Amino acid sequence: MTTARMGFSSEQIISPQEIMSDYKISQAVNLKDYLVFGFQANDPQDKVHKSYVGVYKKSQGGFSEVYKFAPQLPLDLEVNPPTFENMWSVRDQVLVTTWGRIGADYFGTQPVVIGLENGSFKAIPFYQGNISEKPQLKASTWTTADFEIKNSFDPTNSVKTILAQEVRVNDNKVILKFITDNNCHACEHEYIYLEYPLEK
Repeated sequence: MTTARMGFSSEQIISPQEIMSDYKISQAVNLKDYLVFGFQANDPQDKVHKSYVGVYKKSQGGFSEVYKFAPQLPLDLEVNPPTFENMWSVRDQVLVTTWGRIGADYFGTQPVVIGLENGSFKAIPFYQGNISEKPQLKASTWTTADFEIKNSFDPTNSVKTILAQEVRVNDNKVILKFITDNNCHACEHEYIYLEYPLEK
């Protein structure tokens, strides 16, 4: 989605010039009084310029950046930087984002929910416990353990997430799709869908 479709031009965004030279805008959504952009690095394997979500608030001179989120994986998982994939706005105060990685052994997407609380944005949990411990998933070799993901711009803010085969948002709920069998990558699979309502 381009900025033109959102009703404004990129010149109205107050940001460093490197954004336009090192990144491309992959997606843009409205979130209450804010505009949110999903930035993808021009080089997906660039470990300096990582994909991120930028939140901009309307100001007198245009739109000023007020929040940034880029997932920082645990050291044993981060072979290549996560890449921004998709995002949805929910009730104009919650943002559901998904992140992928490049690699032949990687199959799925990681959801991270960002919420507006008391005028500030932060990553917030959307489920309790460990999804990977559910009986339907525990025996599947496709299921990886839940893990903590940090905001590389604010490491004090971390949330739990998991690798799902698909993430959707419908009726204010995050819907995660998982493989429940141990079949090969190219084989037919059995799936389960888990729903997680987003609190008001």
